[in-house]
Amino acid sequence: MIEIENRLCGIIGQRGTGKSYLTKILAETKGIRVIAFDTLGILKIRNAKPYSVIKNADILQQGIAAGGLMRAIQKQSISFNLSELSTGEIIQFTDSALRIADFPPTKWFFFDEIAEYVPESSKQSQELLRLIRLGRNRQITVTVNTQRPAFVSKKVWELVDVLIIHRLVWKNDLDLLREVLSRSIEDYEEIVSQIPRLRDQERILLDFRNREWGRLGSV
Repeated sequence: MIEIENRLCGIIGQRGTGKSYLTKILAETKGIRVIAFDTLGILKIRNAKPYSVIKNADILQQGIAAGGLMRAIQKQSISFNLSELSTGEIIQFTDSALRIADFPPTKWFFFDEIAEYVPESSKQSQELLRLIRLGRNRQITVTVNTQRPAFVSKKVWELVDVLIIHRLVWKNDLDLLREVLSRSIEDYEEIVSQIPRLRDQERILLDFRNREWGRLGSV
């Protein structure tokens, strides 16, 4: 598999194609000091201490407490379950947590369903965008996934280093990928034509830095 350390990695694919499972596997292979934002509560990363963010409590204060936990992380991985929250609450929690954490001493961040944090057409988590933009300079790897890449801010796709693509069939998603790939991948039309035909757990890997790509089977 392509090396993702100190890079921004995107994992995309429609529901049921294996993107969340791959995210979970990647997180579990990184050992300690992993921080996961488990948007739907389905990642359940092994050996990560779970924290549930409660809808009817003060979201800002929960974010501040989460930021303190991230600053203090040593030999423990953490997973924040955000499944009770609305998109607005997810952004509020994320901004307050990352602002307090301020590039914590972890090497690995994982965000499930990134469209909830940085949607293309509405309010976005500015602190997450800051982490995505500057994290690599602090030796922090950020991995994000989504089932609807067309709904995600183009700021994310402009910065992505590695893209792992599972099956997608929606025209808006394919058009977005065609635009992203055409900037640096010579065979982008061939790649886009293969995406709707991928089977479950099949994926296409793209390394934008080295302008390489390949097709793989199941994990």
